[in-house]
Amino acid sequence: MGIAVLALLSRYFFLSQGFDDFGANTIFFIVLVIGILFFISYIELLQHIVSKPTEKKDISEEAINQTIEDEEQTLDSIREQYQLDQHQQNILSLDNAIKYTQETFAPYTSDENIRIICSALSDYLYNVDFKPSKAISIKELSNIDLYHYGWNIWNHFKPIKKNKQEDIVHFLKIVFNKQLSDIESTTIRKKLTFDEGACIIELKKDIIL
Repeated sequence: MGIAVLALLSRYFFLSQGFDDFGANTIFFIVLVIGILFFISYIELLQHIVSKPTEKKDISEEAINQTIEDEEQTLDSIREQYQLDQHQQNILSLDNAIKYTQETFAPYTSDENIRIICSALSDYLYNVDFKPSKAISIKELSNIDLYHYGWNIWNHFKPIKKNKQEDIVHFLKIVFNKQLSDIESTTIRKKLTFDEGACIIELKKDIIL
């Protein structure tokens, strides 16, 4: 409307200056067209200026979202690697415990009994309820020897299992039930490191050595 008013005013001005109707009408259309073109250019310029912050905002949000996704993937990778390392550590610790058990009990019981003890070791490490398929008979080893074996195993798994000594007492009572059935759990707990008198299985801070 402003452009049209300006064009009309221009027409009247040129009529007052002696132009005929044709010339004044020509001036009217020229001013009208130029005004419309100027208006269109002005609108496009405004749209371009307004759209720039929006585009920057969209790019910024996209970059932030991508960064968050990358960080989440990194965290997932860290967790997966931790779980893998933990699993490998468990396998290595169990393997060493089994080797120690085989070497310790080989002179005093059968291969079948040793397999039962080793199977119970795996259940103990992974907190699985276990029950031997049969009573285990151990020759020549005293209760103190079994207590020492239990403490050695508990101490070996402690860094990864972080269990209480009551757990290894439970393990001993079940695995060596034939020999320890009449012994109170509290008594076994107190005597895990009892070191008086002769014994075959010695206390070891590291069963690998």
